[in-house]
Amino acid sequence: MSHGQWLLTDEELGGWIGHLLDEGNSVVAPIEEDGVLLFRPIADAEHAVLGPSGKSTWSPKEFLFPRTEKLYGYSFAGSKVQLQSAQAPEQHQVLLAVRPCDAAGLARLDDIFLSGTVDPLYAARRANTTVVSTACGGADPECFCTAVGGSPVGTDGVDVLLVPVDGGWLLQALTDQGAALVGDGDEGWQAAPDDAADQIAAVGEKTAAAMARNPVMAEWSQVLEDGFEHSAWDRLTQNCLGCSICSSVCPSCSCFDMNHEANAWGGAQTRTWDACTFEN
Repeated sequence: MSHGQWLLTDEELGGWIGHLLDEGNSVVAPIEEDGVLLFRPIADAEHAVLGPSGKSTWSPKEFLFPRTEKLYGYSFAGSKVQLQSAQAPEQHQVLLAVRPCDAAGLARLDDIFLSGTVDPLYAARRANTTVVSTACGGADPECFCTAVGGSPVGTDGVDVLLVPVDGGWLLQALTDQGAALVGDGDEGWQAAPDDAADQIAAVGEKTAAAMARNPVMAEWSQVLEDGFEHSAWDRLTQNCLGCSICSSVCPSCSCFDMNHEANAWGGAQTRTWDACTFEN
């Protein structure tokens, strides 16, 4: 359900991002480094790559679930042990220009870390994060979101949706958190046209049609499930290097390992991304 929608020009979108930075938010967006797009904190709206096509090499999941993080520390004071609890950053962060597939991956991380026994560090970051997603106005050769129930204009895990259209961007606030980030819209923002929903659907249909040329099909998911123990996997694993890059780039992989380091003065417990492709 939309909490408000507007039609923004490129200049107005850049101004809004600048306003978010001026208000003290940490804005994390895809930027180009050595020819690839990576999510990094930005200091200026001009640094963000907001185009309707082209996806980042990595998802932004590390800004909710860091590659390595300290869970607690301790130090020895004579016969006493002093514990130091880890604290998540208090600064509000905006994950900007997240693709719908990556946003859906963040929602899967929520299922892991916020269900049952809640992970306090993840929960603190998640509560202090607003996800602004950019709908896909084009499909890359490896795109397959429609084969797993997703959409180029999907809203799973999204607080604010940006959709590229003629004349600029449709901006939709989808959640209370998204509405709080957008407010009533900057003075002078144009209200979204009456056919905004049709324009958004058209963007999704155009990109989905481009993906239809990709042979990945929704029916394959059941084939893979039914063939989990198939001998073909044994042959494929002979080519696996065990580098875990597939798990690292996966937006929904939540595997981690625990590490403990200590000396005569104290120690710390940390967790680090892990992968089922590692031999150990």
